[in-house]
Amino acid sequence: LSVLTEPDYFQGSPEILKPIRHGLPDACLLRKDFMIDPYQIYQSKILGADTILLIASALTLDEAYDLGALANDLGMEVLLEIHDETELDYISRYTDMVGVNNRNLKTFVTDVSTSYSLADMIPSDKVKVSESGLSNPETVKELRKAGFRGFLMGERFMKEDIPGEALAVFIDKLNPDLYGDFYIKYDSSLTKNFKNNPFIEQFNQHVEKALRLAIGKV
Repeated sequence: LSVLTEPDYFQGSPEILKPIRHGLPDACLLRKDFMIDPYQIYQSKILGADTILLIASALTLDEAYDLGALANDLGMEVLLEIHDETELDYISRYTDMVGVNNRNLKTFVTDVSTSYSLADMIPSDKVKVSESGLSNPETVKELRKAGFRGFLMGERFMKEDIPGEALAVFIDKLNPDLYGDFYIKYDSSLTKNFKNNPFIEQFNQHVEKALRLAIGKV
């Protein structure tokens, strides 16, 4: 679960990680921010993040290496975001996942072919993640054939009235036969930690609907 914590451009805050961590104790949380200082790495660990984002274009090679090493030492994984072939050198032994951002940060043009062009250049021991421009389940299926196993999507669902429900429908289109003859009974305890939480409570209804669609099948 990607959590935007950057306040100036994305209206986020590091503090929102706390209630999300409380509400989803077993989820893997990615802190999405411009990580440039070791302080932010320590802060991420304290706030409950499991993974941090390092953007190659915002860092020097040494900075990316050192921040990645620190994150790993603290028990967190590193998602390194690259945009073109020139940033492949940023991949190090401290990189757990390599994210290819299909959006050109200079022109803001999104082109999924960026993921395809870099797929074979990423070391095979790194998890490949495609980012941005993934609005169609068929695109995700094709990217999986190219070796991608992670897909970072935000805008696609945030434009919907009920993001969680839209996500569940998207997943169902990816795996229409996922459940076969098996039915997983919806368990309301999955969302019990959202109760009475000022920040999370407003999303509770949407989360429950999403869970009913994604795993309920009832």
